[in-house]
Amino acid sequence: MNEQVPLNRFKYFLMPGKCPHNFQHLDLYNQVYGYWKNFWDNVLTSLDGTSHIRSDEFLRQDIVPVIFYGNEIVAIHLYTFFDLRWTATFDHTYICNNFPKTFTEELEERRLKRLMSLEYLTVSSEWRKHRLGFSWAHVLLGLGLNLLREYNIDAGIAPTRNDVKMNELAYLFGFECLIPKAIVHNVECDLVVCEPRNIKSHPEQKVREAIDWLWENRVSLLNEDRQKQSKAA
Repeated sequence: MNEQVPLNRFKYFLMPGKCPHNFQHLDLYNQVYGYWKNFWDNVLTSLDGTSHIRSDEFLRQDIVPVIFYGNEIVAIHLYTFFDLRWTATFDHTYICNNFPKTFTEELEERRLKRLMSLEYLTVSSEWRKHRLGFSWAHVLLGLGLNLLREYNIDAGIAPTRNDVKMNELAYLFGFECLIPKAIVHNVECDLVVCEPRNIKSHPEQKVREAIDWLWENRVSLLNEDRQKQSKAA
């Protein structure tokens, strides 16, 4: 039986991947990092024997969105901004390890320069679909695409784990497969892209309602240190 938990009990935070100087929410930041690291240590060990994940993968992120229920982490996602006008982008570890040259060439052909990666989608086992009747993974991806539009990004990119049907989820929102059945961490993945003009609304009303409510009530902790310095000046 699905629980009846009102949406206003959940909070959607936008956090930086690299903790700023004098960050006011250090305990929250450390909680999110610790949860993410433990989750992905276990996942990657099961996939390819990687013993543990390095913090570099977290620290390089521009935005770390997190959904909380009280003090309990429900879901986490990680986003990094890239620009194909920067030569260094093509030598970035994330790009090199996940996308072959033909992928970035296709993006350039379409004149898609400003990119946002959508990575490490994490949902607590305590908050899987059976609990509320909808998937937090679906909600989190929908929120990510709102950010894509908010930041005027040309396209979102991701490798999708096909064994857990993340490719099907991506296509539900309007992603397009550029390279099917690539192998990433010993798992079959589709390498996908989504342009803002192709974003689709989710077919389930509960998911749409959750996306809309969390987006309207989002709490941004980004640039907090910069804002404080500006006020002090």
